Amino acid sequence: MNRQIRRLQEREERLQKKTGVAPKTAAAKPAAVPRRVRAPRASVPQFLREVKGELAKVGWPARQTLITYTMVSLIAISVLTAVAATLDGGFQYLFYKVLLK
Repeated sequence: MNRQIRRLQEREERLQKKTGVAPKTAAAKPAAVPRRVRAPRASVPQFLREVKGELAKVGWPARQTLITYTMVSLIAISVLTAVAATLDGGFQYLFYKVLLK
């Protein structure tokens, strides 16, 4: 709801409180809620055809881009695993040497 419509509704509500008469504008009437109509279910082969059609619309990366991103991910995971293992070993060493001395 934008600012102008909100101001118009507030103005109409103030007018209604003062006069006790509801304004005769279309915005003051509650809108009829349409009933939701269910679409018939698709069969499994039709669903699979539609999925295939949607996947054809997807912009897939080039093979070299995919290889590059995979390598970056594997290197990042390896580095973070090494950092976590080093910190774990360091804390374990400190725990046993300092606290259990």
